[in-house]
This record gives sequence, structure tokens and C-alpha cells, in this order.
Amino acid sequence: MTIPESLDAFYAQRSSKHRKHLRAYIRKLDKNEHGAVEIATYRTEDQVDRAAKDAAAISEKTYQRGIGAGFENIPQKRMLLKTAARKGWFRGHVLYIASQPVAYRFALCCNGTYFADGTGYDPAWRDYRVGTVLFLRVLEQMCAEGVRFYDFGFGDAEYKQHYADESWEDTTLYLFAPRLGPLGLNAACSVLAAGAIAGRRVLAACGWLPGLKRRWRRGLEKGSE
Repeated sequence: MTIPESLDAFYAQRSSKHRKHLRAYIRKLDKNEHGAVEIATYRTEDQVDRAAKDAAAISEKTYQRGIGAGFENIPQKRMLLKTAARKGWFRGHVLYIASQPVAYRFALCCNGTYFADGTGYDPAWRDYRVGTVLFLRVLEQMCAEGVRFYDFGFGDAEYKQHYADESWEDTTLYLFAPRLGPLGLNAACSVLAAGAIAGRRVLAACGWLPGLKRRWRRGLEKGSE
């Protein structure tokens, strides 16, 4: 996504309905009755441990953890983040309500590009759109810092489709030995893949795919509680 010169310029690129919704999310969260809203940005090596701890607490509640993904507060990950922090690349954004972490967004900022490195929110705060609000506040910060591009990373999440102005598709290549067994496996895999692609296209054409994705993710969120 090409980052505009200001948040107002970003709003101007959206439809009037979308602008209205985005601004309403911020107002609703600011007026919540549960506690003060605070957004912290962690950058330095000595701040990594706090950022990792709070991000992991949020990630445990997300659908990503239900599929074995999401952020894990493990030594290897902290070491990588601390290395990035020493180079001035690390950005760890965490949104708190009443001092409790409810959304996070990690990234590496280098050469004018903000590379996403994980995001998540506590599903208990879904109605307050805490993930979207944090995205908007981070975007506002990037505009002020003169960052030029936002790389959302892999995946086709709805918010990426809404905001990105450029995308590309990756593919996975499988190589099979020229023998009967591997060739038979290749044929079976091809049939299954073709069926999955066809099913996805039918669901997308009928407008059912986004709703099914949301229900699947919420089911995983409940399973990770």
C-alpha cells in the first residue's frame, strides 16, 4: 500500500460511507466505558520484552493460535526482534484499554517501507474494532514519519484487499519423480487442488466466502480460549 501524506489524505481515498465508519470506530473506542485507551509504540531493544509479552497475551486469544500460528513469546523471536531494534527497524504497536493489551501490530521499518510482522486483537473487543483503530493510528504515525509503503505481507485478509493498491500472487511448485507412485500422487493432488479452487470460486461468486471465513475464524477463537 502506498502511504499517503496524511491520514486525511487516506480518508479522502475512501468512499464517504467507509470514511464515516472508520471515524465512528475511533469515536466509539475513545468513548468506551471500560477504561482509558492508550497506544504504545515500542522501538528499542530494552522494550522488546514488554512488547513481546503483551503481544503474546493477545495472540493466545486469536484464531491464528487455533491453527498454530500467531505470535509466540519465545527466546528465538525475542532475539530477532532485539536485533532489529538495535538496527532501528523494530516497531511494536500495542493498544491498551484500562492498561490491558487488546490489540497489537508488529513490523520492521526499513528504507521507507513498513513490513508487517504480525498482528492480532482480543476477540472480546471485536465490536470496538480495536484492530482497525490501531491500524489507523499506526498509519497516522507512518504518515508523520514519511514512510512511503506498507507491505501487509502474505495472505488475502479482507482489510488487505480494502487498503492495498498493489498485490501479487505466489505459487507453490511440487516436483515428482518420473515413477508410477509419485506420478499417481501428483494426479491425486492435482484433482484435490482443482476441486478446492473450483469450490472457492463458487463461494466467492455467490458472496458466501467472506462470511464463511469469519465463522471459521470465530470458531477457532473459541477453541483457543
